[in-house]
Amino acid sequence: MASLHKRRKREGPGYTWYVRHYRFGKEFWKSCGTADKKLALEVLKKTELEDERFRQGLEAPKQIKHVALDEFTDLYLADRVDRFAPRTIQTDAAKLKIFAEFLKDSKTLISCVTTKDVEKFREYRLKKVQPGTVNISLSTLRTAFQWAEEHAYSERNFFAIRNLKIRMDKKIPRALTPTELEAFFKAVEPHHRALFSFVLITGARRSEIAKLEWKDVDFQAKTVTFRQTKGRKDRAVPMTLELAHLLNSISRESDRVFTYNPSWFTHLFRIYRKRAGIGEHLTLHSMRHTSATELLRSGVSIYTVQKLLGHSSISVTERYLHAIPDDLREAAEVLSRKAGIAVGM
Repeated sequence: MASLHKRRKREGPGYTWYVRHYRFGKEFWKSCGTADKKLALEVLKKTELEDERFRQGLEAPKQIKHVALDEFTDLYLADRVDRFAPRTIQTDAAKLKIFAEFLKDSKTLISCVTTKDVEKFREYRLKKVQPGTVNISLSTLRTAFQWAEEHAYSERNFFAIRNLKIRMDKKIPRALTPTELEAFFKAVEPHHRALFSFVLITGARRSEIAKLEWKDVDFQAKTVTFRQTKGRKDRAVPMTLELAHLLNSISRESDRVFTYNPSWFTHLFRIYRKRAGIGEHLTLHSMRHTSATELLRSGVSIYTVQKLLGHSSISVTERYLHAIPDDLREAAEVLSRKAGIAVGM
């Protein structure tokens, strides 16, 4: 039978909890690495489970490093900070904090998280936020706990259980119709026209526009390069004659091409959206959706659109095909005529 015991630290004040247990008739002592009795009790339970496996002749369990959830969060984020965008790191930290708060004790050992904890967390979040937001949390935590499993902080990834995410209907991206687009640009003041024209021509994200610097605008090579975009990848966009003319019309008072902060871009869009009298469901990001839709409507290859807009996969770009039903209907009618089927009146 395993038991807990205090031992004074060899150096400095204080003490550490140890587990005394037996295997094959031999006595073993294992440090819990903490002075917190609650944490030490969790290590004790894990040790007793491991001992039982040995007694039953089962495969030896993976040696788990018992760390508290708050300590694990620090380790996990430190491993990712140089490989992912700051916004991604912030999201990781926020979702792990929410999960820790749900458990009511950030010192809970990560190795003690169970399937029941995960399922209860999902139901808890569903009462507070939209299903899409819950799914983002679940995806973020699944990645974190996969890292925990790979680095021996947990025996398995309980966020990887099947059917954990909430099933949702895939929404068609909201793009401006040609009529709405015309009304919007009529409402835009001349000194802001370059900004929104640039958004439409390049299909750039708000963060990409805000970070764009003149050193990444190459008139000789005829390219505009967005640095460290989503997924921390650079993306080069060809510079058309119209885009070159637009960029040449912008004064170079700063290193950045557009000197507004991201939230101001959104604010401006809302002002002109209201002035144009178009739907409140439309956002600045709808301009990016509009770029994709218009390209596909004009017959540009879906693979070309994927590369131009920097979509992570072709399935992301395919969503825009649903936004142009008239074009699909026309294509279907062309095939019907090719089949030579006569329809009587």
